Amino acid sequence: MTESQNTFSTKPFPLIRKATIGVLRAARKKNMIHTLLEVDISKARKQIRKLRRETQKYYSLTGYIIYCVARAVEQYKHIHDRASVSTMILWTAPRQRGLSGT
Repeated sequence: MTESQNTFSTKPFPLIRKATIGVLRAARKKNMIHTLLEVDISKARKQIRKLRRETQKYYSLTGYIIYCVARAVEQYKHIHDRASVSTMILWTAPRQRGLSGT
């Protein structure tokens, strides 16, 4: 195979992926319920932007989501007596003109 035919590359494993693997290894021994859900966060994002403008402080959407999950666990302790929450949030940025090629 010539150099021009070589179409793959090797890249270092990102630190965030190493952290994810560590969490998964620790969780392997626990009873887990996995959930995949889609939520409209438009109102929450609008409120966070408003708070940022009014207070000049940084508010995290991820932090807000984790706060909401923690409040639900607190409210229903009888159901979640030994709850441990691990959250991975993936999102897709809106397409911006000039970046998408369209």
